[in-house]
Amino acid sequence: MIKMFLSRDYEIASRSFWVLAICACLVGCSQQEQIKRYGVRGTILLDGKAVAKGPLRFTPDADSGNRGPESVAYIKDGQFQVKAEQGLVEGPYLVEVTVVNEKDEVIGAAKKTLTVSAKDENAFQIDLATRELRAVKNEDGGNDRGGKGEG
Repeated sequence: MIKMFLSRDYEIASRSFWVLAICACLVGCSQQEQIKRYGVRGTILLDGKAVAKGPLRFTPDADSGNRGPESVAYIKDGQFQVKAEQGLVEGPYLVEVTVVNEKDEVIGAAKKTLTVSAKDENAFQIDLATRELRAVKNEDGGNDRGGKGEG
């Protein structure tokens, strides 16, 4: 009889554990879906002129407490846009800008910071100067053309 009593308690405890574990997973997943994302857009200028093209990478600034997702965008004729569906959460981001000219030559890259806000339209102008650009390493470890700084 004691064996049957312990077996029944174990079965109840086991079922309770699994129900609680599933509920915790569902709550965790639903909270992630509720993270508010914001679209961002803007202009990239190099020495006062629109950058022809190039990729942008938005990395959350973890040192400033931003634990949001990364995102990417592409510059076309000096403009970029990230739609809200792939957007950024509120907080500071480090933005890596790679400048590419009309001939598809990499000129260089630079990092800037920006802060996404829930109370703003999140339209940015990122001004770069040639002296800020650093060389970009290509896939074989060598440097692509461009960049005045060290790579």
